[in-house]
Amino acid sequence: MVKVIILPNGDEVSIKFSRPVRLINVLKELGFNPEGVVALRGDELITEDDVVSDDDLLKLIKVRSFG
Repeated sequence: MVKVIILPNGDEVSIKFSRPVRLINVLKELGFNPEGVVALRGDELITEDDVVSDDDLLKLIKVRSFG
């Protein structure tokens, strides 16, 4: 199960996939636009093409742009 912490509010979500999937699939499942979040696995920045597996702990940081 992939555990996701959504920042800044700290909500936690767990998602079960039958096999390793790309981060883009996790973001789609949660309804996030890849351009609207920064994803971390541990202290490592990951991109939408990186593969995530069961037992991964991800942090999604919502980003905003003010113009």
